[in-house]
Amino acid sequence: MNSVVKFAKFFALTVLCTTLSCGNDDDNDNNNDDNEMNNSVMTNDLVASVDENPTAGQSIGNLRAIGDGDLTFSITSQNIPGAIRIDSSSGELIVDDASLFDFETNPIISATISVEDASNTNTATATFNLNDVDDIASFLSTSKDMYNTAADGDWITITEAEYNNLARRINDVDKIATSDARYDFNANIIRGTGDFTVSNDNGQNIPSSSYVFAFKYNAQDADIEGSKVLVSDTAIAGTYVQLGGTLPKSVIGDQYFVIKKNTSATTAEGFLAFHFASNIGVKNITSMPNQYAFERGDATNLTETFNDNATFLYQGLSTTQKQW
Repeated sequence: MNSVVKFAKFFALTVLCTTLSCGNDDDNDNNNDDNEMNNSVMTNDLVASVDENPTAGQSIGNLRAIGDGDLTFSITSQNIPGAIRIDSSSGELIVDDASLFDFETNPIISATISVEDASNTNTATATFNLNDVDDIASFLSTSKDMYNTAADGDWITITEAEYNNLARRINDVDKIATSDARYDFNANIIRGTGDFTVSNDNGQNIPSSSYVFAFKYNAQDADIEGSKVLVSDTAIAGTYVQLGGTLPKSVIGDQYFVIKKNTSATTAEGFLAFHFASNIGVKNITSMPNQYAFERGDATNLTETFNDNATFLYQGLSTTQKQW
């Protein structure tokens, strides 16, 4: 009988305590912890992989955070200033300056981000590891599909705009054999005799340890096959080695090419020669005399030299940094 009374009293006390939210010190500590979590901004760091050469405005990730009400996101620092921006209300990370997303120069791009709610602030880090891709393919547009399907060592016809874009966007570019000042000089173009190998020697040489990757020339005849680009890292006279395959069939006027994945760099200061299987454009520029070496036919050693006003209209692009 006493046991029944004792149990009834215990049961009544338990119900009362539950109704009044009675608790011990541990319960109060847990409640305080919950309040502290409710009064803070919680963030997660972001790590992601992104292909180099994205487009400006491209979304590359979203920073996740939880806080009290609406959140405000802002970038407080970047290891590459100006590379990315963030949407202040959503935390979406966006490419700001696409040119900075260059694997060879900046393989990792990161930012410290401040996240605020009505009364609290926290920070997070966003880190983007860049994937190395073929920069030439990235900077082509009209000719990209043809380039992607070509075999290594093939020369692919591209547009003037693509050639100029490669000259601007590929790192450490040199214009070789003929400067823009000579090539674009306001003078009439005359027909140079065909089936010669020639090398302009006017100071526009290939820097040591460089890769030739693009080429242009002025053709005076259409549908000519067999023209070749040649490189020597010995002397203006040669010996020259053919770079890649033969150029595609000619059309009249300026034409532009890129080579697929050239892996052969010069071992010293080099020279760019051109075997034109038919007539090539030439400009006589009296204010800029030009020295050149030449040989009749498809030659690897150029035994004749001349110094006059004639500039043969061909030019190459080279870089010391292999980016494909």
